[in-house]
Amino acid sequence: MNDLLAGYGEATVTPPLGTELCGYGGKIRRAESVLDELKAHAVWLEKGPARLVLISCDLIGFSVEFSDTIRKQVAAENDIPMEHILLSCTHTHTGPASMPLKNCGGAIVPEYLAKVPHSISEAVRAAGADRSKATLRLQCQTITPIGFNRCNDSFQTIDPKLTTAIFERLEKNKIYMFNYACHPVMMKGHVAVSADWPGRLVQAIEKRGHHGVVFQGFCGDINPVSLFGDAEDPEDLVTLYGESMCQQMLLAEPQAKSVEVTELIGLEQRIQIPLQAHDLTTIQKEHDEFLAKYKDKPGHDTERFIGNWALQARAMLKQTTLPNVPIQRIGLGALNIIGLPGEVFCEYGLQLRAKLPMLFTVGYAGGNIGYLPTAKTYQDKSLYGWYSCYDCPKQLPSCFPFAPCVEELLLGHCFELLHIKRL
Repeated sequence: MNDLLAGYGEATVTPPLGTELCGYGGKIRRAESVLDELKAHAVWLEKGPARLVLISCDLIGFSVEFSDTIRKQVAAENDIPMEHILLSCTHTHTGPASMPLKNCGGAIVPEYLAKVPHSISEAVRAAGADRSKATLRLQCQTITPIGFNRCNDSFQTIDPKLTTAIFERLEKNKIYMFNYACHPVMMKGHVAVSADWPGRLVQAIEKRGHHGVVFQGFCGDINPVSLFGDAEDPEDLVTLYGESMCQQMLLAEPQAKSVEVTELIGLEQRIQIPLQAHDLTTIQKEHDEFLAKYKDKPGHDTERFIGNWALQARAMLKQTTLPNVPIQRIGLGALNIIGLPGEVFCEYGLQLRAKLPMLFTVGYAGGNIGYLPTAKTYQDKSLYGWYSCYDCPKQLPSCFPFAPCVEELLLGHCFELLHIKRL
């Protein structure tokens, strides 16, 4: 019988001081200090000839093309099929630009981004060298929520589940893989580099002598509750939240269920997502409405931004779909992972986990194509609902909003990959 092997590795992806930080429209923030080193975390899993590599980076996201380049590199270097490599980001807003994102902070620094694939390869090599016999236990618990639904400003429709995979190794430290959904924006407009709450959760488990990796959940419509007030120091709060999540997980750990890993699975589909049709009249109308809405907002060069968007939109009138969208499934016995390449609304995860309670739902996986809202959100006139569906696409290469059928389309493929019949 082949034993399960698990290993952990990491490498630093912290940008130089002075690098412009990415994540907030109209704000110029340059890194003045480093609160947390940004890292690429890698978990190596092996059973017989089959291997999986699971990677999480403390960055805002990658384009699908850049993610593919990295995954192909890791696959070639380690003789692992590309579909067996999961590459995701935690989506911190206090790190450098790592993907094309207009009017949202700093532009990509090519010299910095060119080093990221090498750092990821370094983390993977370290994880492979660290591998040793392991057993797997799983737990999924409801914790005190750190996030609220930003579309309706309430705790209605959130995902309060913290799912943890625990790899126990007789001769080495445990490896904890965490999955939780909340935008990492607790540091607000800070001018220090930070991994936000995912980094502090990892630090909390490291203080206890173990390794930790956070795989960001489907957090497209979830913001941290700390944004409700300004009384607390955000650094104190982010530390408190990380420690609280760790403590709640450790209290429940004795109830974690042992899982027999009979095989390692890596599956992937590539699809096209329909875009909402535009004509010249629609483009001009959206240009004028956007300009009126944001022209007086401090720090925004709204006229130039929306003018450039209109030029791009006119050039892309014939583009009706966004191609090459990856949907990924990783399987280890009872542990299944679904990866989607964007800012997925939490309702997707709730529907999937109604069928598979122990499922990891990982956003920003294989790239970041933007917000992936629910169908009903396209009728939502709230600030964040409208931004997610209609304003944010203007910052991305896709240019146009996705069609409202995106929810049904993506969930259908997820259920298909999981071999689950959807009611």
